[in-house]
Amino acid sequence: LGATVVVEGGQTMNPSVQALVEAIEACPAPEVVVLPNNKNIIGVANRVDELTSKSVRVVPTRTMPAALAALVVYDPESGVDDNLANMSEAVDATRSGEVTQAIRDSNADGAQVTAGDWMGIIDGDGIVAVAPSVVGPKMSHRPSGLASAQAGSCGASVKMVWMSPVSALTRRSPSL
Repeated sequence: LGATVVVEGGQTMNPSVQALVEAIEACPAPEVVVLPNNKNIIGVANRVDELTSKSVRVVPTRTMPAALAALVVYDPESGVDDNLANMSEAVDATRSGEVTQAIRDSNADGAQVTAGDWMGIIDGDGIVAVAPSVVGPKMSHRPSGLASAQAGSCGASVKMVWMSPVSALTRRSPSL
C-alpha cells in the first residue's frame, strides 16, 4: 500500500526519535508521511520533522486498522498536504477494537485488571471490558456506550464494533 520503510515497535517497544529519523532519512522521497500506529509514539513522531532534512507529516494513527484506513486513501499523485488531510479524515472516521490478555495486575481506566484477564480495548486507548474469560456473559467495567452483540447460544458477547470509513473508501473507488 505504499509503505517504503517500517519501523519495528509494539507495546513496551516504542522506537526512539533517532530510529524514526534514520527511517525517514532512508526514504527516497523529499516528503514523508508517518503513521505511528500507537498513541505513545505520536509525540515522538511529531518531533522528527525538525530533526531531518525531509518534510515530514504525521497522521496520528493509534491503531493498525486506522493506519490501513489512511493507506487506502493515500494518493501517490497528490501532494503531502492533500494526502495528510485525506488520510486524517479516514482515520477520524475509523473505529476499531481489540481483545488482548493482561500480562500483569493493574488498575486501568477505572477497571481492576488481573494478569491473565482478557481486556476489550477501543481505538488503542480505553479499556471497555475486563473478564477472566472471553467466553461467558460476565464482564466488569461496562461503559454505557459499549456495543454488545450476542454470539450464538454459548453466551459469548462481541464487545467491539468495526466501522470502516465508507465515505473515504468510496471517494477513491466509486464502484464500492
